[in-house]
Amino acid sequence: MILAIAAFMCLSAVTIVGNAAYIELGNPASTSYESYVPFYGFYDYGWSAVIYLQSELGGAKDLTGLTYDVYFSGVYTIYDQKIWIKHTTDTDWVGNYAKPDPVADGYTLVYEGDITFTDAHWADYISFDTMFSYNGADNMIIYWENWDGDYVSGQPRWYYPGSSYAPNRVKYRYADGSMPGDATSASYYFPNIHIHFQSDHDVGVSDIVSPESVEGLNAVPVQIQVKNEGKYGETFPVNVQINAPPIELLNEGFEDTYDIRPNAPAGWLVKDVNLDGYFSGVYAYNMWGSYYSSSYANTGTMSMRMDYGGSGGDNDWLFTPGVALTAGTTYTFDWYDRMSSSSTSYDNQLFVWIGTTQDDTGMTTLLWSDTAMFHTSHRLDTVSFTVPITGTYFIGFERNNGYSYSNMFIDDVHLYVPGSTIYDQTVTMTSLGVGSVSQAELPDWTPTTTGIYTVVATTQLSGDQNSFNDVMTKEVTVGTFVARYASTLALAGLYFIFSGSAISFK
Repeated sequence: MILAIAAFMCLSAVTIVGNAAYIELGNPASTSYESYVPFYGFYDYGWSAVIYLQSELGGAKDLTGLTYDVYFSGVYTIYDQKIWIKHTTDTDWVGNYAKPDPVADGYTLVYEGDITFTDAHWADYISFDTMFSYNGADNMIIYWENWDGDYVSGQPRWYYPGSSYAPNRVKYRYADGSMPGDATSASYYFPNIHIHFQSDHDVGVSDIVSPESVEGLNAVPVQIQVKNEGKYGETFPVNVQINAPPIELLNEGFEDTYDIRPNAPAGWLVKDVNLDGYFSGVYAYNMWGSYYSSSYANTGTMSMRMDYGGSGGDNDWLFTPGVALTAGTTYTFDWYDRMSSSSTSYDNQLFVWIGTTQDDTGMTTLLWSDTAMFHTSHRLDTVSFTVPITGTYFIGFERNNGYSYSNMFIDDVHLYVPGSTIYDQTVTMTSLGVGSVSQAELPDWTPTTTGIYTVVATTQLSGDQNSFNDVMTKEVTVGTFVARYASTLALAGLYFIFSGSAISFK
């Protein structure tokens, strides 16, 4: 084999929450959400422009990043994004629906690259590549361009205050195939947002350079890029922890149920307690059954569906196979769920139990519940637990509610023991200058087994005023052999030739 090696109300004043300095705009108590602003990930391309008022932004300050209030749980990466900012005297977009030309119109490019969203609400901080100096006198536009070029379902959505808040201060457009042109009107989809500004003391992790996303069973350098975004030179520790792959006990995506619809996979069990279920063709109704649809599956095309019981309600169970569990060990159980309708007039409830027999009568301990399920995009739910006695256990999903015409879907059920910390090293960065980026060099790490490891890098500056950029995580897949330093070798025109265990060069 020859391998070419390539490498609630608008807050107009500063808010200090958890040592993070930012301006909070919108209403974080709102339960309304939309798909469009700042970007609509279900389409290939798009743009949005939002006007922020001087009365909201306050005095002059250097802006360093953004955080959005996200309706979403999971991991989602959007590629090739651009964020631009500009001062303006405009107060709304009424009569001006043109797509901005950021270069010709004098915008400042503050961020360019990929962005990964990992959790709900304010979890993911977008650190600017270039600070924007807000003058404290004008209004301001944040203009976002989505150049990803592809779409993925299950994209983040964005909480917003409602139609009466900033009704004409947003414009946007999205499309497949190419970047769309002008908007058709102004909008009220003003997203809840934190606009971060430069603190006196603020350092953060800007990249986990190494380990790379794929590594081999060999010594690996640990290199973390850090940046001083504050106003003073800083000396501070950088800590890196690496967690071993989890111990997998159950991982079911229901993809193997296509040919056996509507039955569950081998070892799983469905029970229709109120005896209102029936089969029609390949699907089950008023009971749990496997269901074919890429829209309702979190991954792939298959999931388990609990068809609504209508006015008669539901009392139905879905049980996992038996799993051997040890007393005192902490286990994590997670899964993705969603409803087919967001109507709050329906009674949608889900309970997760554990017990020692695969039957509702054996479900003795309640692990988790949601008695008001109205979300129509996939949500990751998780619970950690221990068992009192070593033995074989079953986990049961119970839908037990009254009137509803909304289907419930479960997918990607996962039971595991979280990986232990196998690497924990700290190095001190000395006198990192204002605005400077430097690389922390830590001792090499040598993985001992294949699997997916988690790297957690943390800056530990005492008195850091912005906690949003202090921590970065990265998953590293370890295989038996992976070539490193690809770009250097490729430029040199080197190729490895593998024949059995021998390696030669040409």
